[in-house]
Amino acid sequence: MSGERRKNARLGLAIPARVQGYTAEGSTWEEFATTDDVSLGGACFPLAHDVELGQILFLTLALPKRLRQYDLHDASYRVYTLVRSVRRRPDQHRVGVMYFGKYPPRGFHDRPGARYLLPSDSPGASPDASDTTPETAAEPPTPTPAEGQAPVSSPSPPAEPPPPFEPPDFLDALPDEEGARGIRPPSPGPATPTPPVSWGTDPEPEPRPGVPPAPTPTAPTIEFHPSREVPEDRRASPRMQMWVNFTIEQVDEWGQVLQEELTVADNVSRGGARVMTTLTFQVNDVILVQEAGGGFATRAEVRAITRVQPTTERLHLKFLDRQAPDRLLRQ
Repeated sequence: MSGERRKNARLGLAIPARVQGYTAEGSTWEEFATTDDVSLGGACFPLAHDVELGQILFLTLALPKRLRQYDLHDASYRVYTLVRSVRRRPDQHRVGVMYFGKYPPRGFHDRPGARYLLPSDSPGASPDASDTTPETAAEPPTPTPAEGQAPVSSPSPPAEPPPPFEPPDFLDALPDEEGARGIRPPSPGPATPTPPVSWGTDPEPEPRPGVPPAPTPTAPTIEFHPSREVPEDRRASPRMQMWVNFTIEQVDEWGQVLQEELTVADNVSRGGARVMTTLTFQVNDVILVQEAGGGFATRAEVRAITRVQPTTERLHLKFLDRQAPDRLLRQ
């Protein structure tokens, strides 16, 4: 059975890297190194500076894109790393680091020289020196203060639950009707009669054709029959959803054309149409409507105007001289 604990395979690539570290006092040092091997989770390289387990190092190197987690198109890969192993030698040390990410752990800017240990680590021990490239952490690093600093205080024990509620003594000073001690509920007094409301003597409204009469609480239900006087639609003829090209003109009393436009109607009936326009009209204006390429023409009154867009309106027209022919409605 293999003793390999790494989740990512190591690649023996010699990549120049710039290593930035921090001392316990907070000062910065910098060193250039060349990696012995790299992987998706970390790297291993020789280093002349003395580092400790859990220390943060900032690396800048041209890591292959397939081994990156971000900045895939940048020339250099900048990543914060966590020292996971140190093999000490007389001339230089062999350091294995784990990639932490694009941003440092919480509290790094306040104490850049602090050590961050995993739950399986002990502050005075170091992992196996042969484990040069660390495995991916199963849990986020737990910050441990640097040497010479006060240890992290343990959380205080939870507070004791409050005692059960006891009623105050003054509640026992009110005897009830049977001699027991407690709060006596107020006895209900005589009901106060509500004065009658006068609703006035307004005359009953006259019944409208097609509207059922108002119900009376004591009267029997009257069967309602709709009146034939109620129209189903206010329009004399049904509307047809169609597209017809029209020319609309506004002329003065001498027949001079004031404004003219070729437009389209999206709703036509025998007695009117709804056309689009970019011109300026007012309600009750009388304009000339002529079928484009056809023989239908009539005067029309603008009955309503609906704004569609800031520069476009719909004119609701009522034909005055003649109704639309059947052939126009069958298009």
